[in-house]
Amino acid sequence: MKDKLLPFVFLSFVLFGLGCPQGVNSQTADNGQAAHAPRPQNLDEAKKQVHRYRELTKKDPNRYLPKLAEALYDLGNMYYSLGRYEEALKTTEEAVKYYRELAKKYPNRFLSDLASVLNNLGAMYFYLGYEKALEPTEEAVRIYRKLAKEDPDSFLSDLAKALGNLGLNYFNLDRYEEALKAAEEAVKYYRELAKKDPDKYLPELAETLNDLGDMYYRLWQFESAIKTVEESVKILRELIKKDTNKFLPDLAAALYYLGLKYSDLGYHRKALKAAEEAVKYYKELAKKNPDRFLPKLVLALFLETAELLQTGDKRSCRKAKEHLKEARYMLKPYYDRDPQLWGWSIEVISELWKELKGCEH
Repeated sequence: MKDKLLPFVFLSFVLFGLGCPQGVNSQTADNGQAAHAPRPQNLDEAKKQVHRYRELTKKDPNRYLPKLAEALYDLGNMYYSLGRYEEALKTTEEAVKYYRELAKKYPNRFLSDLASVLNNLGAMYFYLGYEKALEPTEEAVRIYRKLAKEDPDSFLSDLAKALGNLGLNYFNLDRYEEALKAAEEAVKYYRELAKKDPDKYLPELAETLNDLGDMYYRLWQFESAIKTVEESVKILRELIKKDTNKFLPDLAAALYYLGLKYSDLGYHRKALKAAEEAVKYYKELAKKNPDRFLPKLVLALFLETAELLQTGDKRSCRKAKEHLKEARYMLKPYYDRDPQLWGWSIEVISELWKELKGCEH
């Protein structure tokens, strides 16, 4: 049965991904800047701020270059959020240039800003598939190591975030040993931070554990992967008690991946239980946002179907058949939209139908 799982394991990584670097969002990125102008609310405001501070910097660079760098940072994030990626990169690269100048003159004030914008630039490069994502992320980690050594209360969280991004970059470049080392170090720091401030850092710990678990999984270190993702699931179960809307998608995804890992190790009862719970949550989520969650619901249904077929009893076979019909119905609009991507799903359904025929006899 494991070979039958491989096509939708592939789809899992298409839909869920290994993980995403933290940053690249003007609303959530932590750029650590000391003095802020009001944040722009739209692209026109962001462009006007940049234009204004360009003119002012020409007259008084010592006073206004920090404002120009900050305005460029905001504009880069705004471009990125609108899918204008080339403009986002160009603008953020210019912000890095100015923060580098400022950090040379006033390191105590601007070195943390430089590290933050470098981390953001690296995240942009990573999302867009550029191998040069590694260089700014490595530099951000070096700076944050120095800052965290001097002031861990202020900068350990930034170091953990940058290390998590660095691990994803290394893994993407097949530098697996370095990837695991960076991700494991990020987890270590988030554990320390979560002990002091669980409300703030437990979500980051859960996310980083998931990324680490996926790395272990792709490197066939299944026992380590299971242990890591089980811990993430445990944390997420606590988090949804406080904010279901925010954390239920993360819990559903973690349960799905945990089910895959259980299945690979032959823990089929555990795999079935995790898959059933993932299906339950994805059905809730898909009612509110079908475009985002229906494809993921289908994958969870595939996993549950595969595990039901492992049991071999008639009741499970009937339930598996219902799941396959349901999945086929839900997949049709996605296959019609992109047959090249969703051709994998047709292959999975075909293989599972073959298994079902054997189960029914």
